[in-house]
Amino acid sequence: MKKIVLFILIFIILSFFIIFVVILNDNKLEIKQTSTVIYANSNNFAFFEIKYKNKLRQKFFPFDKKFKINYIEGKQLIEEIKSKKGFYLKSKTVSGVVKFNIEAENQIKFCEIKIAENYTDSDGDGFPDVVELTNEDRDNFANWFVSIAESQFYGISSNWEAINQSCSGLVVFACKEALKKHNNQWFAKYSFIVTKNIDDVKKYNYPDVPLLKENIFRVKKGSFNINDVSSCFANTANVNNLLNFNFTFIGKNKIDFKKGDVLFYNVSNNQDSPYHSMIYTGESDYLIYHTGNLSSTNIGEVRKVKFDDLSKHPDSFWHPVSDNKSFLGAYRWNFLN
Repeated sequence: MKKIVLFILIFIILSFFIIFVVILNDNKLEIKQTSTVIYANSNNFAFFEIKYKNKLRQKFFPFDKKFKINYIEGKQLIEEIKSKKGFYLKSKTVSGVVKFNIEAENQIKFCEIKIAENYTDSDGDGFPDVVELTNEDRDNFANWFVSIAESQFYGISSNWEAINQSCSGLVVFACKEALKKHNNQWFAKYSFIVTKNIDDVKKYNYPDVPLLKENIFRVKKGSFNINDVSSCFANTANVNNLLNFNFTFIGKNKIDFKKGDVLFYNVSNNQDSPYHSMIYTGESDYLIYHTGNLSSTNIGEVRKVKFDDLSKHPDSFWHPVSDNKSFLGAYRWNFLN
C-alpha cells in the first residue's frame, strides 16, 4: 500500500514537473493593443502589452524580458513611453500611419496603428483642440509673445513689414513669431530681444500648425468645422476679428490679468477700426502697443507704458479700470484658454 501511495506521489510530482517545463518552454508571444486608431491631439495614446500566449505561463511567469521596437513608418508621429508590461504610443499633432515590429524572445511581431485627424472643438471657441496649448507651452508662448512685442519698441524687425504695422498688426506679428522655432537664423533679424533663454512651443511651430497651417486667425464666427477652414481662417486679422473671434474675455480687474493678455479699448469715433489693443507684460507691469497712423505720412510707432502711469493718464478714456466704459477689459487667446 505504501508503495502505491509513493508511486502516485512520484507520478504527481513528475507530472507537475513536466507541465512546469512545458510551460516554461512555451514562449510564444502575443501583442495586445488597446486601440488600432488614436487621434492626433498630443493627448491620445494606445497601450501595447507584450504577453505569453500560454495563459498559465503569463499568470505565474509574466513576460518581463527585454524587447526592441523597430519602426518601419511614421516614427515621427508618436512619442514612445515604455513600461514593465509593454509600451505606450502617444500621438502628437500630425495624422498618418505608424508601422513597426517588436523583437522579443527571438520572435518578431508586426504592429500598426493609425493616427487620425482630430477635428474636435470641445469648448466651442472656434479652434480645434489640436491647436490649443497647455501646461508649459502656454507659458512659453506668452513669454515669447511679450518678448517679441517688447523688442519692437527698441527696434523694428525686418520680419515686420511696414504695411502690417498697426495696433492689431503688432498682436498678429508677435503671435506668429512666438509660435515659430527660434534658431540663430531667426535671432539674426531681432537685435533687441529682451529675453533669449525661453523654450520654444513644443506642440507645433508656425507655419506648420495642425489643420490650420499658416492661417491661424479666425475671421468668422462659429465652432470649428474642417470644411470651413479656407473661408473662416486667414494668416492675418484686423482688430475687429481679433477681438470678436480669437480672444476670450477675462475681466476688467488687474488681479485677473496674465502675461500675454491683450487689453482692448472701444474707440467709437473710428468706424473702420473701432478698437485699440495693448499687450500686457505681466510681472514687469508694462503695456506695449502700436499707435496706429499718426498722420498721412507717419505710420506710427511702438510704445511702452507702465500700467500705473496709464491709469493716471490725463485723458481718462485710457484708464484701464473697471468703471471706464471705453476700457473693454483684458482678453486671452482662445488657443491658450
